[in-house]
Amino acid sequence: MPNFSDLLASKVRANPAFVQAYDRLQVASLAGLVGKPGAIGEEEARKLAQSAVIFAQGSGSAMQGLAQDIAYALAQTSEDGLVRAACTQVLNSIGNFPAGNFLAKRSNAMQDVLPWTMQLDALGREHRNTFEVHDKPVVFTDFQVDVWKQLRSNHQAVAIRAPTSAGKSFVLQSYLLDRFAKAASPLSVAYVIPSRALLHEVQGKLTKQLAGLERKVRVTSVPQAGESAEELQIFVLTQERLQTLFDNSEIRIEELIVDEAQQIADDARGILLQHCLEEALARSPSTKLVLLTPGRQDAAAVARQVGFDDVGVVQSSLRPVRQNLIYCDFNPRSPTDIILSLHQESGPALALGTLKTDWGFERKESRLVGAAIELGREGQSLVYAPSKSPAESIATSIAGYLEPPKDKNGQLKELAEFIKKHIHPKYALAECVVSGVAFHYGSMPTALTKALEEYFDDGLLKYLVCTSTLLHGVNLPARNIFLYRPTRGVDTPLDADGFWNLAGRGGRMSKDVQGNVFLVD
Repeated sequence: MPNFSDLLASKVRANPAFVQAYDRLQVASLAGLVGKPGAIGEEEARKLAQSAVIFAQGSGSAMQGLAQDIAYALAQTSEDGLVRAACTQVLNSIGNFPAGNFLAKRSNAMQDVLPWTMQLDALGREHRNTFEVHDKPVVFTDFQVDVWKQLRSNHQAVAIRAPTSAGKSFVLQSYLLDRFAKAASPLSVAYVIPSRALLHEVQGKLTKQLAGLERKVRVTSVPQAGESAEELQIFVLTQERLQTLFDNSEIRIEELIVDEAQQIADDARGILLQHCLEEALARSPSTKLVLLTPGRQDAAAVARQVGFDDVGVVQSSLRPVRQNLIYCDFNPRSPTDIILSLHQESGPALALGTLKTDWGFERKESRLVGAAIELGREGQSLVYAPSKSPAESIATSIAGYLEPPKDKNGQLKELAEFIKKHIHPKYALAECVVSGVAFHYGSMPTALTKALEEYFDDGLLKYLVCTSTLLHGVNLPARNIFLYRPTRGVDTPLDADGFWNLAGRGGRMSKDVQGNVFLVD
């Protein structure tokens, strides 16, 4: 039977006055995309903030997601100190403390203007979401708390299903730090990732995370013949490398973590992954399995399929940042215009307005590049390309229209010289990076992809054109994602899960309040 909070939230959600006000808020929060100021009236902003507080008390991710979206949008449009304080409180009340703290610092929201009961509730919830990780307090979101508890439970397998941006990697790395810090005996962990493109990133993050421990933890992505379980070690491997490890040693893995575990359904590589999981269990019946999946995939079914019957499950559909799906359409009678509208889960798209440009969009080939340049002025942007050749041509085109950024320390020039010297003197990437643009695909040398990822993460590259390396886990979230009729390879359309895996790169938790996913043409 629905409780009072759910009934009240449902009643407010169905109120036509709220629906109209919420639409106006969304349009105002994105008005900057079409070159207009975005603001709503003070009275309407306060009513929307009150609505968000009500939604935050409702159960279920739909209502809490709506509360979160209102809070983020109001933070973009309202200068009212009370409204901003309420937005921070809403995020805290749904357990999204990283976003609440970020918003409070960014907007100088004065929490003391709120009723003391609301302040007390937020403090109590933050206390419940704070855990000691290697003797340091860490505040998790509600979802991360559930993951943390399941990882530390007695379940032999844990299946974690949540959107790309939900913070799975952060809580998992915190768990590994705590696990190795408390290990009283040798411990061997295998972290299986879906592609070679991820090896450097995951190995680097784990090495940094574990560096402060008193006992050294060996972090490697290259299995050696005759590996033994005589030390603290973590193997970061693809399923092919994990098979090599098993073929050339008698090692037993105490904990096995599989990122993007839905790949077990993918042809030959999926069969190999399943074989590796079965081999790990055969060698050590007490092996603990952790499966991570995005979207709709049921990781628990994967665990049971390979023989793990005791499975703890954590699921969430709530994205911790606001992700706007924005359609970019073109009118042949006004070839310089980009017509923008916001996707809504129910009902037609919401018109945001028309962006006037100096481009000519009669040719479809110019639409992705033009949209990326015009709509990617704020923040960093990822542009998806189906394969290697389009990635290079798109990046070269974007670079050709941009003024080279200020390169005070000469880092972009240094990267360009590195490319010319160590890759090829006429490699197109060298000219692109000088303009703050790069392309990225799986067959590049590891040293080069490492440099590109670091430059983008540091904000030195404004645009990065990626292939499916972005689809399967390269963790490079940005303010904007640009997609043009996305396919995997030449002509295989992305399925829903693949699309949302890409879209999940839009927005950085604790670094931004929203991400924009532009669907071009």
